[in-house]
Amino acid sequence: MLEQNLPEVLLKSVSELPLLVYGRTGLLQENPQNPTKDGELWDKHAAPISSVYFDSADMDLYKERIKRSEGAQLFRVRWYGEKPKGDEQIFLELKTHHECWVNDKSVKERVALRERDMPMLIDTSDGLWSMEYATELVRGASPDDKDEDIAAAAALLVEIRNIVCKFKLRPCVRTKYTRAAFQSSKNNNLRLTIDRDITVIDETCINADDGGWCLDEHSVIPFNAVVKV
Repeated sequence: MLEQNLPEVLLKSVSELPLLVYGRTGLLQENPQNPTKDGELWDKHAAPISSVYFDSADMDLYKERIKRSEGAQLFRVRWYGEKPKGDEQIFLELKTHHECWVNDKSVKERVALRERDMPMLIDTSDGLWSMEYATELVRGASPDDKDEDIAAAAALLVEIRNIVCKFKLRPCVRTKYTRAAFQSSKNNNLRLTIDRDITVIDETCINADDGGWCLDEHSVIPFNAVVKV
């Protein structure tokens, strides 16, 4: 798609499907008040999305995903807009691939965590986490959630911690882009996403001794560690 055709594509898309706007706590559904105004759809309703993908030093998770092995997993941390700090939420996402012969669909699970708790997740010196400790962290990030939702999220956090410890996961690659998303109001079977300003960053150039869990928004990054699409 040519750049000059983007406004027309956006206007036609929003006339058929609701526009989904990404926020810090997930998805909000919103329709532009004046969709014909130049630049409004993209400038005001597209959202910046950042994801940091974690893997072992030998890229074990990546290798299994490429082979499409049954049960292959992918772990990433995602946020919307500027990088959260302190008590603000980040989203831990675990994708698990299932083959068709297993008769089970591939799944993506997500749990919110406070940004300040992320360094503890990737510090494996304390070993595996208990459900009680995971519950405490989940409740700290989402204090208004129901008990059953907290329990399910804590179980997922324990699973993620187990994977982090098993493979000694570290931040490897970051993707950044601006996304406009359109989806049917009835279900997610019909969905269109348009991404711009796509940037891929080598996260392994992080200084592991600075206390951070990924590159800071204003980190100085080597020229050869960034690819723009």
